[in-house]
Amino acid sequence: MTRRLILHVGAPKCGSTYLQRVMLANRDPLSSRGIVYPAPEGSHPGNGLRLAGIDPAGMETLFGGARTAVLSHEDLISLGPRMTHLPGLCAEHDVALTVLVFLRPFCEVIYGDYSQFMKQNFDRYLAEGQAYDGMSFEEFAVARRSKLTPTGWLNAWQRTTPLPLRIAPHRRIRATLEEVLDGAEMNWDIEAASANPSLRVCDCEDIARAMQAGLRAAKIREMYKLAYAKVALADHGRTETRRVWLEALFRNQNENIRDTFRFDNRWAA
Repeated sequence: MTRRLILHVGAPKCGSTYLQRVMLANRDPLSSRGIVYPAPEGSHPGNGLRLAGIDPAGMETLFGGARTAVLSHEDLISLGPRMTHLPGLCAEHDVALTVLVFLRPFCEVIYGDYSQFMKQNFDRYLAEGQAYDGMSFEEFAVARRSKLTPTGWLNAWQRTTPLPLRIAPHRRIRATLEEVLDGAEMNWDIEAASANPSLRVCDCEDIARAMQAGLRAAKIREMYKLAYAKVALADHGRTETRRVWLEALFRNQNENIRDTFRFDNRWAA
């Protein structure tokens, strides 16, 4: 009987950590239904990067005795060109491949990226006395636009499967997973802090200004720690003016996604 590989490839800042934490929390009940979410290798909850170098033996190990395997990692989104071996490997092992992609409006992605860069680089920023290599939020957004090539990423992944990519809004992660897993019941309630919530843009900007002004390191660390306690509060850095500007900045990318994949990624209230 044909087995299924459900492969979630991203994109980053589109609920990937939430999806992965849910899959980890439900490994036992899913296993009883013949669905396996192989254990991640390391502290990251995603398990999908193992596909980059997988061989025939690894494919069998992936499934064990299960009929459906689920792999996920947001960093896979740009690795489609390294997956040319996947179609042949799936055919050889009688595996049907479904590639899942979750997207969100680019204005929200940039806000999430702004937070993630602060989280990942805080110590370096503090040591250098400036955040984001001295860039303003707007300069940061323009720099990120040059790094984000979603249509190319999606085209590369489309070449790995004869079926259309399954593209959905990030807010439909639950509905999409439940559908592709044939209604498997899962507990979707996880601790919010474990889902990598974004820091507020206004807090990141305040920290950046404090670094630029030469505020004491201890005070800046206190601001950074406090920012984690404010993630659920209103974010005054996410203004309507910025949203409109960001949507205009990414207009070409949105049009390419719409024209090529019939998916509307524009922001909607």
